[in-house]
Amino acid sequence: LSRSYYAMYHVWIAVLASRGIVWRRGKKDHADVREEVKREFGDANAQRLHDLFRCRVDSDYVPSYVSQRFRDNNEFRNFASRTLDQIVEDFRKCERLIEGDGPEEVT
Repeated sequence: LSRSYYAMYHVWIAVLASRGIVWRRGKKDHADVREEVKREFGDANAQRLHDLFRCRVDSDYVPSYVSQRFRDNNEFRNFASRTLDQIVEDFRKCERLIEGDGPEEVT
């Protein structure tokens, strides 16, 4: 899940760049990207990116993240599977936006 966040973060940067929203490296941070996503594509997209960010931070830096958040490994696997399915769906929507074939609104 950790690398999935970075994949979506960079895909959203590409979507924003395709809309003419660019910045130099170091000028914007993760929160700035989420704010641009929110402004351009709505709260739901920004919230999913934020939720992935929190999952990444917690899973990378909180040793007991899985055991505290999930009852067992099956619950974690189900969560991971649902999350990855949503990421794939969002990635495909972003791909269509970059190619110019997608709707203005991504939900």
